[in-house]
Amino acid sequence: MMAGMGLVIRPVRPDEFDRVGDLVVDAYAALGDLGGYEAVLRDVGDRSRSAEVAVAVVNGAIAGTVTFVGSVGPYAESHDPDGSWLRMLAVDAAFRGRGVGAALVEWCVRRAREFGRSRLVLHTTDRNRDAQRLYDRLGFDRAPDLDWQGQRGNWLRGYRMELSSTDGSVGWRISRAGGDG
Repeated sequence: MMAGMGLVIRPVRPDEFDRVGDLVVDAYAALGDLGGYEAVLRDVGDRSRSAEVAVAVVNGAIAGTVTFVGSVGPYAESHDPDGSWLRMLAVDAAFRGRGVGAALVEWCVRRAREFGRSRLVLHTTDRNRDAQRLYDRLGFDRAPDLDWQGQRGNWLRGYRMELSSTDGSVGWRISRAGGDG
């Protein structure tokens, strides 16, 4: 993963909310107009009250972030009592392609298993090809039954990882040396 670099994934601290909000907005804005969704992406404080917001820190710098939603609540994208959700994954441009995104996704998979969930679900846009390659490589399956049309006609494509195994083997098609595409 981040050979020779110290990568730590930990909960976001309140003094980092603004930096993490900027990081998520920058990553998502590169894919197109955010409209009213920008305020949601920027509000790390709100989502940290009902979900887990984690940061990937490399040598003291915030390299990426993800929001893990462990159970049905305000940031869950359905009412699936056996599901958990991966939301708002973003990697700083300076750290892309170096395993940060994969490490954050793997962290969410571990958290979902710790919560005893049967599946981890996420959505991405058609334009986010890098994320789609990452999710495919990590063992997520495309789930067209979860697709929905968001604001301004954008389609959000569903992905699902079934977590039926407790040994961590289900869904892993990435080597420890792999990048995050």
